[in-house]
Amino acid sequence: MNNRKVNHQEGNQQEEIYKFATKYLQLYTDPKTKELEVEEGFSEPCFAFGFEMDCGHRFIERFGSKAFYENEELEQIIDDIDDLSLLASGIFSHWRYVTHWSYCEHLLDKHNRPWFITAFERLVEMTRPPKLIEEENRQIDGAFPSFKGKLWKFQLTSPNTGYFGPTLHRNSEIEQRLTITADGRIKLLRYRYGTAPDHPELFEKQNYRIAPERAEKIMKAVSGYFKEEHRPDFVTDISSWHMTLTNTEGRRFKASGPLCHDLFMPSGGLSDLIRAELGRNDLLVFDGLPDIVQYLEIQYCRYSEDEDSLFEELDLTEEQETEESEVLADREILLLDRKSGLLDYRRETGSGFKETKTWKARQWGREALEKLVWITESLENRDETPDDLNPREAYLLSRRLEERRQTNASSPAKDSNEFSSSKYSVESSSPTYSIRMMVRHQGKLEKITTSFDQNELPDVWVNFLEDIHSFMASAKPGEIFNAIHNQKTIPDQDHFIFCNVVFGHGRRTYSYLADQDDYAPGNQVIVPVGADNHEAVATIRSIKMYSKEDVPYPIKKMKHILRKYREEEDEDA
Repeated sequence: MNNRKVNHQEGNQQEEIYKFATKYLQLYTDPKTKELEVEEGFSEPCFAFGFEMDCGHRFIERFGSKAFYENEELEQIIDDIDDLSLLASGIFSHWRYVTHWSYCEHLLDKHNRPWFITAFERLVEMTRPPKLIEEENRQIDGAFPSFKGKLWKFQLTSPNTGYFGPTLHRNSEIEQRLTITADGRIKLLRYRYGTAPDHPELFEKQNYRIAPERAEKIMKAVSGYFKEEHRPDFVTDISSWHMTLTNTEGRRFKASGPLCHDLFMPSGGLSDLIRAELGRNDLLVFDGLPDIVQYLEIQYCRYSEDEDSLFEELDLTEEQETEESEVLADREILLLDRKSGLLDYRRETGSGFKETKTWKARQWGREALEKLVWITESLENRDETPDDLNPREAYLLSRRLEERRQTNASSPAKDSNEFSSSKYSVESSSPTYSIRMMVRHQGKLEKITTSFDQNELPDVWVNFLEDIHSFMASAKPGEIFNAIHNQKTIPDQDHFIFCNVVFGHGRRTYSYLADQDDYAPGNQVIVPVGADNHEAVATIRSIKMYSKEDVPYPIKKMKHILRKYREEEDEDA
């Protein structure tokens, strides 16, 4: 069979080679296998199949000696091997080298076992019978068969080219291919647009290892999810991920789904878990790497001018005293953590009263935070976290909230999270809201902070507080929810509403004036565009109100929003 390719193998022999390769792949991947099980009786079927034992000469001539002896090098070229006789000869010759010519080496030692696993995985792939492939690709009533057995290998292709994906240009990433094995081997291929859309260019290729226990955590979560029948959602104009799960018996199970939302287990999302265990925040995985709010803190502060309570509460020295100092008399804090699914409410008053309540809100909290993604770009201060932030540490940041609660249950609320200042900050005598968030934006973690006077709190935040207020129906909420009951601020002749909009899926914003205060971020509107003022559909990203003295652009040169988008009437816009 020296010069015969896999596609020229006779059906019966190919199936027998497949069974042979599957048997030895199971033996090499099983940590309980004994040396004699992979040594005795191996050469007989190799000779029967016509495998050539040539001391590895053909294999080395084609791929080099390092690929013949070292698994790290073999992994780099294994996908390039399409000649069955060449691969079979390499396996037989490597087995012969270890058992007869090497000095004190064994087939199952930490150097040789990974080499045989890599080689036999490829041999299984090349000899898989057509009937089995057809069965693996079969769907029943639109659902993929549930996974069975113990997961050995996880292969996922995540394209990034859907209509509603990011705007693509030269060098834009268009696809990721991720492979994870139960023994901790990782292979990641990343492609971008090359000279033409139909000629993708490989710009990153990574082969590395993680601890087996971390790989096992991924395998347990993924196999646990797909042990139930997987029926993918139908979503138009969005690219789909495609996955192959291979169990320890060599049987493959396939599934696919839209690249727009994560797959959730009781412990959390699979995409976030895989990113954390692999230490890669830039993986598309199942959800396409959307912007998400991971952590939210809202502080409500009400001030007074009681100098005695000022020195008592802040413990200021005489040198710090000022004649017109203001004091933080009351403070309430809401903490919502996406990973842990915990909602904390804390209250401190100037009289010394303290109150802390906690709710389990995993599903509700995740959905609530997803509503905030649209407005993060409108907030005042947006800072990327330091480059040396470890992705795994960032993922585990969410667990610290629960740890702090257990170890510092009686601590002041000012120590309740990573972003709170250790000093009181007094800016206004009227109640204020301070908002701080940790946001994952384009795979990177960013801190966002902003603050509002109670009467100027944007509607989107008022609505958000109203949702929380409904969820916390059993709590005594204090004053933090006062904004819910405040009437909207109506612009007068001295104030103007600026709406920042985007067109399609672009990121650049354009400002338009709103003549009435009934718009909100996320609304689709009709606006005039270009010199001819033709009508176009735009999406509001953020809204701000300015006084006549503070407007950023000349009002006379501004265009106005015409109306809200109506699907039936504005179909041609």
